[in-house]
Amino acid sequence: MKQDMTSADVAALVSELASGPNSLIDAKIGKIYQPADSEIRINLYIFGKGRDNLVVEAGRRAHMSQYIRPSPKMPQSFPMLLRKHVLGGRITFIKQYDFDRIIEIGVVRGGTDTVLVLELFSSGNIVLLDAHEPGNVQRTQDTER
Repeated sequence: MKQDMTSADVAALVSELASGPNSLIDAKIGKIYQPADSEIRINLYIFGKGRDNLVVEAGRRAHMSQYIRPSPKMPQSFPMLLRKHVLGGRITFIKQYDFDRIIEIGVVRGGTDTVLVLELFSSGNIVLLDAHEPGNVQRTQDTER
């Protein structure tokens, strides 16, 4: 059984989510949950389709799913930080970084552009960056404990 995504898998996923009938471009970001230490779930409202969830396990996988794991009653600090910066925002782009196992998701909220970076290799990270200043990390969080 396959355990991790390859660069080709990530390219196919990004291609599917960035254009066509399954596109997440202009989807509205709802609440963000962290059901496990290295996993986040982003609730999305996709125009013309309804609600869906983007599930990301840092270092391993990313996929859309209607089947969700239960989340803790009291949210951890990392999903609360993400909610603070991207809740209610719209996805502006989804792209793969240099054919690597890195996905970048652009989000605009209240005139502020941010980029959510998902690393799907090694132990992986999920990082939120300020989109206007490439070297300036606005907020970072390593999901590993």
